Amino acid sequence: MNPNRKSEPQLTEQNVTETVPFAGSTVAIDQSGERFRQTLKTYDENGEIFIALGQIATSGLILLLYILEKVAYGFQHISISNLSFQEIKIDQPGGDLFIVAISILSVSSLFRIYITKNGLMSDRLVDIITVFDVACVLLMISSYRFVDDQTLADGLKSPLFVILYVFIAIRALRFNPRPILVSGIAAAAGWTVLVLLSAVLDGTEVVTRSYADYLDTSEILISAELEKIVAILALTGCLAFVNKQVRAFIGIAVHGEDYAEALAQSEQNIRNATATRHKAQDAVQQLEKNEKQLRVQNQQFHALLKNMSQGISMWDRNRQLIICNDRYIEICKLDEELTKPGTNLQDMISHWIKNDFYFDTKEEFVREYMSIGREKKTVSKIYKMHDGRTFAFGFVPLVQGGALVSFEDITELRQVQADNYHLAHHDTLTGLSNRHDYVLQLEKALTQIRPGENIAVHLIDLDYFKNVNDTLGHPVGDKLLMAVTERLRHELGELDFLARIGGDEFALIQLARNQPAEAEDLARRIIRSVSEPYILDDHQVVIGASIGIAIAPKDGDRRETIMRNADLALYQSKECGRGVHSLFDVRMDAKMQARRALELDLRKAIEEGGFELHYLPLVDLESEELCGFEALIRWPHPEKGYISPDEFIPLAEETGYMVQIGEWVIREACKTAASWPEHLLISINLSPVQFRGSSLVQLVVNALAYSGLAPGRLELEITESMFLENSAATLKTLRLLKQLGIRIAMDDFGTGYSSLSNLQNFPFDRIKIDKSFIEKLASGGAALNIVRAVSAMAKDMGIATTAEGIETVQQMDAVRDEGYSQIQGYYISKPLLADEIRDKFLSDVCVKPKAAVQEIPEKDKMKIVVSG
Repeated sequence: MNPNRKSEPQLTEQNVTETVPFAGSTVAIDQSGERFRQTLKTYDENGEIFIALGQIATSGLILLLYILEKVAYGFQHISISNLSFQEIKIDQPGGDLFIVAISILSVSSLFRIYITKNGLMSDRLVDIITVFDVACVLLMISSYRFVDDQTLADGLKSPLFVILYVFIAIRALRFNPRPILVSGIAAAAGWTVLVLLSAVLDGTEVVTRSYADYLDTSEILISAELEKIVAILALTGCLAFVNKQVRAFIGIAVHGEDYAEALAQSEQNIRNATATRHKAQDAVQQLEKNEKQLRVQNQQFHALLKNMSQGISMWDRNRQLIICNDRYIEICKLDEELTKPGTNLQDMISHWIKNDFYFDTKEEFVREYMSIGREKKTVSKIYKMHDGRTFAFGFVPLVQGGALVSFEDITELRQVQADNYHLAHHDTLTGLSNRHDYVLQLEKALTQIRPGENIAVHLIDLDYFKNVNDTLGHPVGDKLLMAVTERLRHELGELDFLARIGGDEFALIQLARNQPAEAEDLARRIIRSVSEPYILDDHQVVIGASIGIAIAPKDGDRRETIMRNADLALYQSKECGRGVHSLFDVRMDAKMQARRALELDLRKAIEEGGFELHYLPLVDLESEELCGFEALIRWPHPEKGYISPDEFIPLAEETGYMVQIGEWVIREACKTAASWPEHLLISINLSPVQFRGSSLVQLVVNALAYSGLAPGRLELEITESMFLENSAATLKTLRLLKQLGIRIAMDDFGTGYSSLSNLQNFPFDRIKIDKSFIEKLASGGAALNIVRAVSAMAKDMGIATTAEGIETVQQMDAVRDEGYSQIQGYYISKPLLADEIRDKFLSDVCVKPKAAVQEIPEKDKMKIVVSG
């Protein structure tokens, strides 16, 4: 039997299905509903059979009672359960009609079983059979009308109407409320028709006075019949409602798990749908945001495209123009017609060639440019165009076909790069290669040297160039360097390479087979040429050149080695008196190693206090009394004995150790002199290195403060060479020292540069004439004249004079006769240690204890404020 979908529970089949938003849940609900319908179908089929059997049983019971009544009582009146059956005569039409109705009801029940078993029953056929069954019962009730002396009202009042209730109740065996409703409605309608038909046929008054009269008479009572109709409808409604609830309960009971699972899945799907909706909303918002960003980016792209320094064009796979920017139009000098989308590449190339915008030959340019797009790879090239400009050309293939082509005018950039390269590899003043380029060229030459070839590396240092800079100024010095460069170039061969690697240093690479003969010949020519006088800004300038030479590969086959050996040779040339050239010799390396060892020993001596101060007496010629001492540093080497100051002082000045040594000398000499009688002064020599910093004045002040020595007892000796480095700063420092009451003396007068101008610029307290003039006094001549002139000049300027190197009585008498105020030398005493000085010269006077060495706290250091 096909189930009736309209009568099934709506929750399981329609509402739930409609609320499930996904196909997976819908299928689950449909499967659950199908199982539910199959279950109800089984119940309905069994119910139909039970209904049929119940009707047959009821009909058989009535028929059996009817037969028993006829047999036992001869069809006389009988009473069953206090319910009266009127006498029915079998031979009357009514009796036959009753039997026919019962028989038809049984046959219809059998027919119901048949169509149920064969699956032929439908909702409409069930309705017809149900109405037919009710009609049969009503026909049995109305059969009283056809019995003698009986009216239709008697049949309506007979207990047979209970059969209607029975048949309606039997419908509840089917769990579909539809047959119950059809049966009840049909019964109520049929009963109403019988009541109306009884009133018409029997002519009975439809209204009686009481219910008792209704039972005793053959008249009907409308209220009683209405009660029956209402009872039929009430029973029908109750059974239908109960049947529907039972049907729903069965569905839930049988398929509750499927329903719960489907409902849970539906809820999950609803949550997923909600999350999906939120994601969709977020996606929409993100899409709007992306769209806004895309609009901004699009505007930026157009602005960028318009203002790019590169010319950009985009071509499709058919070599037709898609878009180009303003810079592209400007670079390629395009007409308006050629800037429109769809312009053919061939037309563009023809325009370029017409305007000399092509590289190499026209044919090569066309071949190169038309090949664009055939190879799917990025291309980047630089071309010099026929119109003189240089362009960077770029090609980027597009995924969908075609290409992005760019032009950039790099003419100025290439020129700047060339200028920068030249600046990075050349000296801006002389135009020669600089040290960096020289190193590259030397490495290249060393790697390309052939068997039998030799490379001579010359290091050229200009002698006395610094003096020119200091006296005539840097502009004249620059002109001198350019003039020297021209002279060097004039002496070079075609394969020689010249570079300026420092302020006054040049380097030369000479390639020749006959080495070192050709190198020495070139060096001599260079020295002779450079040493010739120069006329610069009305000044005659004379300098010289010292050259060190190393030959590769004999003296080294690596850049570092050959340059180092050439530098050692140059150092040898300077030691030999300048103005000469020297070839590298392995002994130079040994000498340099010894110098390096001496430097290490010097540093160790500074750290461990390995120096001594010897003191040389000063004697006043007028009183012939001791007036002071000159402090002289000595280095007693633990292995080599006393090392001469002429050997380690230049090394200390070169390495910068002279500052530390000078500080120790000043402090130690002041402490020692503080223990002498107060009329004795102490004279200390200063190095030019000590004037390069700004701490000399503070150092002297601190030494005086902690030794207790009066400033007037301290005399500082300087040489004329100090004025050559920075005369202005030197004079400023000397004036500060002079303001403190310290005496200033010029040592080795007559051997330096521009002595008279120095005496004019600063009021020295003493002049010490160099001992080289004293040594030549015996021979007379120029030496005596110089000694005499210095004394006369100093006397006129009010400056005291000291003669150094007095070794004989004749020398002492000579300088006394010329008016010198002080002498010092071996005639008086050789330099002695402090203890020896005390024993020899100060034994008969009270000597103060030597002050202990103290470190000067930072807060106690005296500060000097320099003004002006």
